[in-house]
Amino acid sequence: MFQFGMPTLLEFESLEMNAKYCKENGLKFVEINMNMPEYQVEALDRDHLLDLMNKYDIYFTFHMADNLDIANFQKEIRDAYVDLVLQTLTFAESVGSPIVNMHMQKGVYFTLPTEKVYMYDKYIERYLAYVESFHEEIEHFLEDKKVKLAIENTGDYNLDFMKKSTKLLIECRHIYMTYDIGHDYSFGNDQEFVIEHLDKIRHMHIHDAIGVDHHLALGSGDIKLERYIGFAKNYHIRCVIEAKTIEALTESVCMLPRYLL
Repeated sequence: MFQFGMPTLLEFESLEMNAKYCKENGLKFVEINMNMPEYQVEALDRDHLLDLMNKYDIYFTFHMADNLDIANFQKEIRDAYVDLVLQTLTFAESVGSPIVNMHMQKGVYFTLPTEKVYMYDKYIERYLAYVESFHEEIEHFLEDKKVKLAIENTGDYNLDFMKKSTKLLIECRHIYMTYDIGHDYSFGNDQEFVIEHLDKIRHMHIHDAIGVDHHLALGSGDIKLERYIGFAKNYHIRCVIEAKTIEALTESVCMLPRYLL
């Protein structure tokens, strides 16, 4: 569904302030950033979200905390993160959300005199076994649900184990991809993998960038935004305008029409 939304902004003190801004600026949804303490799944109130959806005629998507790690080598930590994903998907389903977004982690690395050795690469069979277990649990859990899980590229697909784990997950019928164009542009590692799996993209994060400085307002950087927004339009993909301040988001909304011609 080709629509534009916004992230929850630090400058707004409540979810309602975000919802109000969303409505007033012609956007369709708010992506709740679960890195923030007030937006942890146990802190959210389903009835409050439903009231906001009704009052402002919007909906919500969810962005899980960036440090979520479903393949952590420590069982207690791994189990807690997997359970958190399931709790979040359950909550998202209860408010009619279409997407829960998450990152995959590079994990710990050892810096040797000549190279970095990532533990998930060193112990790749164990790592992929944990990813496969998560894949199977999500496949079963989402079988009868409308909400879907999406894996976001983070500029790390130069790492073979990151590509393997993401590919393993998106083979699931209920797991898709979020394409973050700024991560791809700034780090230059993701495009080949993304192109190979265009059919799995259901969600996009769009923002401008100059070099490695991203999350800039649309039109203030070097990304050829018409190319990416045109792709989203042609393939009916939902887009979060991932500018992180009120000023940058307002500027982005004002610039958006020029990319929709």
